[in-house]
Amino acid sequence: QIGLGTVSHQTVGYLFPMGPFYWLLQEVLGVPGWVTQRLWLGTLIFAAGMGTRYLLRTLGVRGAGVAVGVLAYAFTPYVLQYSSRLSVLLSPWAALPWMLAFVVLGLRSRPWKYAALFAITVQLVGAVNLTALLYALIGPALWIPYAVWIRHDIDLRRAWALVWRLALLTVITSTWWAMGLLVQARYGLSILRFTESIESVSATSTVTEIIRGLGYWFFYGSDKRGYWNDAVLDFNRQPLMILVSFTIPVLTMIGAAVIRWRDRAFFIVLVLIAVTIAVAASPYHDPTIVGSLFKAFSTSSTAGLALRSTARAAPLMVLSFAVLLAVFVSAGVEALRLRGRRPLGVGIAVLVGIACIAGSPGVWRGRYYSEYLERPQAVPSYWTEALAALDSRSHDTRVLTLPGADFAAYRWGDTIDPIEPGLLERDYVARELVPWGSEASANLLIALDRRLQGAVLEPDAVAPIARLMGAGDVLLRHDLETDRFSIIPARALWEIFTHRAPTGLGAPVTYGTKIPGQLRFPDLGDLTKPPVPEPAPVAVFEVKDALPIVRSKPARNPLVVDGDGEGLVDLAAAGLLDAHRLVLYAGTFAGSPRELQAAAGDDGVLIVTDSNRRRGMRWASMNNNYGHTEAPGEKQLRTDLLDQRLEVFPGSTDASRTVTELRGVRSVRATTYGTPSFGYSPDARPAAALDGRLLSSWEVASGLSTVGPETLRIETDRPITTDQVHLIQPFAGARGRWITKVKLRFDGEHEVKRDLSRASRTRRGQNLHFPSRTFSVLEIQIDGTQANKPGKAVSEKGRLRKTGVGFAEVELRDTATTAATPGKPSPPLRVTEVTRMPGGL
Repeated sequence: QIGLGTVSHQTVGYLFPMGPFYWLLQEVLGVPGWVTQRLWLGTLIFAAGMGTRYLLRTLGVRGAGVAVGVLAYAFTPYVLQYSSRLSVLLSPWAALPWMLAFVVLGLRSRPWKYAALFAITVQLVGAVNLTALLYALIGPALWIPYAVWIRHDIDLRRAWALVWRLALLTVITSTWWAMGLLVQARYGLSILRFTESIESVSATSTVTEIIRGLGYWFFYGSDKRGYWNDAVLDFNRQPLMILVSFTIPVLTMIGAAVIRWRDRAFFIVLVLIAVTIAVAASPYHDPTIVGSLFKAFSTSSTAGLALRSTARAAPLMVLSFAVLLAVFVSAGVEALRLRGRRPLGVGIAVLVGIACIAGSPGVWRGRYYSEYLERPQAVPSYWTEALAALDSRSHDTRVLTLPGADFAAYRWGDTIDPIEPGLLERDYVARELVPWGSEASANLLIALDRRLQGAVLEPDAVAPIARLMGAGDVLLRHDLETDRFSIIPARALWEIFTHRAPTGLGAPVTYGTKIPGQLRFPDLGDLTKPPVPEPAPVAVFEVKDALPIVRSKPARNPLVVDGDGEGLVDLAAAGLLDAHRLVLYAGTFAGSPRELQAAAGDDGVLIVTDSNRRRGMRWASMNNNYGHTEAPGEKQLRTDLLDQRLEVFPGSTDASRTVTELRGVRSVRATTYGTPSFGYSPDARPAAALDGRLLSSWEVASGLSTVGPETLRIETDRPITTDQVHLIQPFAGARGRWITKVKLRFDGEHEVKRDLSRASRTRRGQNLHFPSRTFSVLEIQIDGTQANKPGKAVSEKGRLRKTGVGFAEVELRDTATTAATPGKPSPPLRVTEVTRMPGGL
């Protein structure tokens, strides 16, 4: 019912057990939502602690160490990374000690009983995230060969008797959610491509963080409002907390080295395996040999992409630490008891238990839930009134909500996900950070919302696109935290829809009188135009002559569009899109022109647009998603994992896309351009360094703290001979850093290193001389940068130190041509970019 129709991604997993848990407490018993939420998390923590106790007793561990092991596992910092908004991912962590204990017991006796308990546990905790479950299953799986070949407790026959029962019962009990995954994988959007990459994950999964039970990249995230998780401040800025967070791991390692216990080797090996998986490809740009294998696996296959959140293997290490610590403490207390110092042993056990709790600020500082997620339980009444009115209308059409938002952060509270699907029975569509639906429908929704975010949308385009989407109402939500994610301000949005009445939309019906709360940052979008009265929090426009979601159209006289959703929005703005008419994409028939001719018939109309462009696409925000329009077959010099393009027309080639043709050189490419970690900056594309305009430039590392060895590669149409290259760095505006060293490489072989002086930062630029040579490919690598000295064009927060670096102009002259015509120097190489529309137009 969302995303213009979608095959959901793992959301079926919330059906059980989370669904009945909330239904029983909230709907049946009337328990407030905030209490239910804490009971849910408390249940997970309690289950994890009791599972640890059950496992320790199964392994024969007794004494004070059992309580310490329970505290060490139940109150691990690992929980804090997921408790605020991803608590369901803690289910495999809570189940891990139970599953391991069931395998241990099942190998001893009664395999059917313990296989059944194991299968029930898996179906309870595995539905939402298969990655977390698979990593947790490594522990129980390893115990079986350990028991056969190391412990020598059982033979292969008994092991097999348990294994096939485990497999059979687990498949039976988990089919209900496994089928959902299989259907989504086959028919749904490849959602994994549009979320975090292995590079993002590796940035925080360092050995030291994993050892502390942390390392999940989302835990360290932030936006304009601050960190997404309050606990990150404790672990990264409080010296005492940092010390405590390492105390338990270090104490456990010491204990593992000195204790004598039959199963010590198993848990030590499990620690090594867990850390190896969790650290994976970190550091991403210089991994170990094993890390390189993880990196290759995660970037070359769907399975690798699915398993890229390697920090979710940390529970294996945390459980091993808890078990080893429990054995160490029990052994120590027993040794002191034999020496007549039992009170001392008990006191030490108590201190270790206190240290376990002290290392989890969620217990004693309320860090389990981040402050920015606190909000009133009830949504504002104007929302319930608006959605009730929409629900009273025909359900043959859906509700189109504008504008799109990264996350549903309202000025009255942050709900992460939009509230409309939970309070509406009608179908609903709105743009979110991660796309829903098909690639073609996501492309169309982005095309509409992208223009709205940039305040360049023609309001007359809304009704035709809404009809095409089967939307009967357009809802404007003005109460979002627009400043937080840099989305279109409320006043600017309202002005677009009310400056003049949009064709095809009814008069607005508003709900509420004043937008609650205050924006935290200046809303510059509202200051660039004459003041507009603040709109009502919610407004609804009825779509005139709306079309139902499910409908048929005559095949005759179709409108054939050579382009994609961007072209459809442009056609709608020009009044050329009739939603009652059959609309076909020419790109759908890219490989079969005869089928296109048959579909179009003699009365079809073909419209060629400059959309369906070959360009990169990133998913970090609602803005700056698209890169520059590329040349046919163009690729960056370095693979960009954040570049995940919607394949609206699978199997099509550049012949059916809008591309850029370069004149003057064969190609200009770079390792990257613009702002790699966020959106794209098409104006910073590589070709800007040879366009003859000083105010345009190729730039990299904008917004990043460091500049890597980025490279600009120029390939000429024919070999040229020269002994110099002229470089001009970007100089317009305030600059916080500059390039100081470059490395020139000719035809991929000969290298020349040169320093850049202050002259390169001026309009005149700097000549770099080298022995005359003939070449076809010149690579300029950034070999060193330097920030301005304090007090010189550097803001207090050091933002200018993160300005991009690059070249406004790279001038190459062929001295052979100059020698042929003395007194008339050859002109420098220049690039002219020509846009070629689909079909070669």
